[in-house]
Amino acid sequence: MLDGRGNGLLHSRQQPRSRFSAAGLRETLDVLEQAGIRSAGAGRDATEARAPAIIEAADARRVLILAFGCGSSGIPPEWTAGRDRPGVNFLPDLSDRTLGSIAQFTQALRRREDLLVASIHWGKNWGYQISREEVRFAHG
Repeated sequence: MLDGRGNGLLHSRQQPRSRFSAAGLRETLDVLEQAGIRSAGAGRDATEARAPAIIEAADARRVLILAFGCGSSGIPPEWTAGRDRPGVNFLPDLSDRTLGSIAQFTQALRRREDLLVASIHWGKNWGYQISREEVRFAHG
């Protein structure tokens, strides 16, 4: 996603890792960084994969964009970023515990005036059915 003010964002999900391996994911992230395009949802390690893309907005406001991937979209748990391993910000499940972990993480980052956006890659490609579990999690 690019806008006319020079802001760019890529929601990283399974394709870079699946087609090009860990080395390809690192290269993709390097190229995006060199081009000034922020990414969310994948990283060179777990800390970077979990970190939001932050876009500075008017009046000292920020938009924090977090991205997640779920197994239901075809992302295998093995693609989860680790301490020293590139990968994706993988949600192990859609439990209250996982939701609580996300809430705790975002509360530590967020300022009162910030806008949080969560992009979750879940469900089958070209599928339009939303499960009750996904609705419950999204409303959490």
